[in-house]
Amino acid sequence: MSKQHIHIGVEDAERGLRRFVDSWHKAESGKVDQAEIHLNFENFSMLASVLTPKRLELMKVLRQHGLQSIRSLSKQLRRDYKNVHTDVI
Repeated sequence: MSKQHIHIGVEDAERGLRRFVDSWHKAESGKVDQAEIHLNFENFSMLASVLTPKRLELMKVLRQHGLQSIRSLSKQLRRDYKNVHTDVI
């Protein structure tokens, strides 16, 4: 399985919509090499409230070790299963 990059940042809705429309037109004309994944937030406060240090740590472990069960993740992170489950779901 190849690793995909996720672009995470702050972007207003108008700019995000323009990027989406541009990507749509490129795809229609066959000019897209690889799909891009963007996770954008309206402002930094929203980003920080969703991407907590624990969730960032979880993402780092997944990137380093690949997909795994929630139980395995919770053991590796030394966190309660229910909390990891909430973060994953």
